[in-house]
Amino acid sequence: MSEQAELVERLVSELVATGTLWPETKADLERFVAEAKAGTLWTDDLNYLIALHAKVTGAPAPEPVEAALPLSDAKFQEIRRRFAERYHPETGTAANVDRSKIYADFWAEFEAVEKG
Repeated sequence: MSEQAELVERLVSELVATGTLWPETKADLERFVAEAKAGTLWTDDLNYLIALHAKVTGAPAPEPVEAALPLSDAKFQEIRRRFAERYHPETGTAANVDRSKIYADFWAEFEAVEKG
């Protein structure tokens, strides 16, 4: 388990142990644990968890976590890279194509990135 997932699991466990959470909040926090274990927890959610933990337990809050690229952002960056490789005006490999051709040609790249 990653260091981040261990932190999330510990903070959620301590919050649940207080017995003060609404069922909806508890469900959200359990989702955070699952997402942290899967490596898909958003940085904003982690920072919310850290702040909530500090407020509820009175523990000092650590510094907010800086944003890292979640999986979807990493995929977007990959799409941008692939698009630039083909269509950048100065260095792209695709020459003299119209917009409909670009769309048809590049859609397969979007699908390839989405599939991983």
